[in-house]
Amino acid sequence: MSRPTRQIRATLVATFTDGTVLTDHCGRLPARVITGAPVLAAARLARGLHRESDGPVPALAAINRTADGLNMLVHLGPLPATPSVPAGHRRAPYGAFLEQLGPAPAAAVRTAVRTALLGRPVADLTDGHPPGHAPTRTERTSATYTWHPATRPVPAAPVAQVWGWLLDRRGRALLILDSRGVASLPGGRPDPGEDDRTTLAREAAEEASATIGPPHLLGDQALHRPGHPLVLQRRMTAHLLSLGPSRPDPDTGETYTRLLVPASWAQLLLGWGPEGDEQATALAVGDHQVGIEEVPTQGLAQLTR
Repeated sequence: MSRPTRQIRATLVATFTDGTVLTDHCGRLPARVITGAPVLAAARLARGLHRESDGPVPALAAINRTADGLNMLVHLGPLPATPSVPAGHRRAPYGAFLEQLGPAPAAAVRTAVRTALLGRPVADLTDGHPPGHAPTRTERTSATYTWHPATRPVPAAPVAQVWGWLLDRRGRALLILDSRGVASLPGGRPDPGEDDRTTLAREAAEEASATIGPPHLLGDQALHRPGHPLVLQRRMTAHLLSLGPSRPDPDTGETYTRLLVPASWAQLLLGWGPEGDEQATALAVGDHQVGIEEVPTQGLAQLTR
């Protein structure tokens, strides 16, 4: 007697080097009911949607066990940012796409993307604490965010945080990864009497053992929280000069994993929404085909010529 064919619903998360994601004509992630071994079936699904792609072999990035079987999120990419997409599909900014999802689906998509990009083991979404599943800072509140680039007026409000897009000579951004798998830019709250540049230089040193060049204003993100006064989260950019040995952050006691990520990919790990898309797009320079590099514990001596 032959065994019944196993059917699995697979959802494809195909990302591109410019920070977009593939959707169907209704703005949803492509999904198929597939049969057979999960990884082989997922590969067939991805190849069917990207027959002309030179991207990497797809990997099973996240699974979600439900009462009626096994659902999968399969990540493919980041793929070259070419204009061609399969018929009936389009590309949407990653952050804008995440914002339209509910919290649970958005967290699952982030998990799939982070797991695949970072080369981590398969994340089982049913265990409660898969890597990268924790919400980002943006998603941990009921607040709303409005991005104001440096070229546009910004509302008068105190600066609550200063974070930095710190770029090496290849246009890669420095990200820090905490023990839950959540990625962030280096930065934090100003100390009394500090100016923005001093805050960023201090936080970069404390969180990532990084030395930086003179920072420049990229823009401000206005943070609106119900029942609280308006505050600004300042975003700056600076050249990343060197990375010393890893050491614990004096504020949290945690030693972060440090990553060098092509700026256009950074939003795939940050998941900050449309305002993050705007920031990453403004900084998307250099060689986008260079992959993510984890900085050795002992650091890197020089990053600029």
